[in-house]
Amino acid sequence: MSETLGEALRRVRTDRAMSLRQLGTVVPADYGQLSKIENGKARPSEAMIRAIDMALNANGELVTIMKREAAARQTKVASQNMKRRTLVAGAAGSALVSLIPGITPGTRLGISDVERLTQRADRLYAMDYLHGSESLWQAAIGYAQEAYGWLDHMSYSSTVGDRLMEAVSRMQMCAGWLAADAGHLDVARACLHEALGIARQADDPEVEYHALSDLALQANMAGNPHQARRWAEAADRAASATDRYTRLRILIQLRLARAGALAGEPADSDRAMAAARNIFDAESEREPDAWTLFVSPAELDGMEGTCALDLGDNRRAVDLLARAIAGYGDGYTRTRAIYRARIARAHLGATRDVEQAADAAQKALDDMGSTVTSWRLSRELDLTAAQLRPHRREHAAAEFLARHAVRA
Repeated sequence: MSETLGEALRRVRTDRAMSLRQLGTVVPADYGQLSKIENGKARPSEAMIRAIDMALNANGELVTIMKREAAARQTKVASQNMKRRTLVAGAAGSALVSLIPGITPGTRLGISDVERLTQRADRLYAMDYLHGSESLWQAAIGYAQEAYGWLDHMSYSSTVGDRLMEAVSRMQMCAGWLAADAGHLDVARACLHEALGIARQADDPEVEYHALSDLALQANMAGNPHQARRWAEAADRAASATDRYTRLRILIQLRLARAGALAGEPADSDRAMAAARNIFDAESEREPDAWTLFVSPAELDGMEGTCALDLGDNRRAVDLLARAIAGYGDGYTRTRAIYRARIARAHLGATRDVEQAADAAQKALDDMGSTVTSWRLSRELDLTAAQLRPHRREHAAAEFLARHAVRA
């Protein structure tokens, strides 16, 4: 008898000396979900199994077994001659079962089901702050695709349908952000455009503004500040039409500040940065929304320091980035590591202090550890390594370069 997916997962995990709880820290599933998969009580999505396969270095073995089992289930279902209205054909059938335990084809969706989808997005964002997105972005895309199956094939009330549209657009936003952080910028752009389209269908201005803002962020990451400015200005025009989402305009101004710095226009960058700080101060008494929970004095300092670094104002960058790093705890490991890589370059530019720069870069690697996987962070460390390489005869620089080479 062929080995089941659950049996194979348990075998590979045991071979890697990894507990279920340890595995749950690096894949988009908790201990309970993983236990149910191993015991054959839950059917995971392909996106989830790909993430698990990658985390365990299983070389596609788990994905192959999952596809074999899914094909067997599809053959069985097809033979039952069920009505199309209550059956999701093909791969979507197993996907619907996998996204939320207990959901089966033909089930009438409720608000609680949609809320679980939203919770999945929240969990992915939280894991991204700690670990980066390399093992998460495919899961987010998988969840979004599965939720589309709900929209097209499940039954629900008009109220639930509205909430489901909102949840799908937010999951697409999550997928776009994670794909960008993993370096898949074309995928990120497609996800964000999809989120923007759904938000407009659902008349959800909050997601629309945020999608436009993230398209600006993605353009800055791709080194296209002029395109970033166009997206950010479109977001700002839309957001300025109402005072309901004032805090979101902080993000828009941060995108404009970075675009100005990358384009070599310090006056524009400073103007946008000042506007971001003014909005933050004016909104400080209000409870932050889910989109702007990460915006803090530390993040403002970090972004202003980044702009200063882009503009070659290294001494100012050192002061601002040092404040940002001090303000971030272990809940934002990836972000802190990025700012440490940047302050290392600022130290080199400001004082040519190789030892201080290498120390900051070493701390970035410490933050990165063995669990943080982020293309953005890797790119920052590559830039830092390139600037330290001419100083490789100095012990501090050589030590960092050796560790970096192992990670690369």
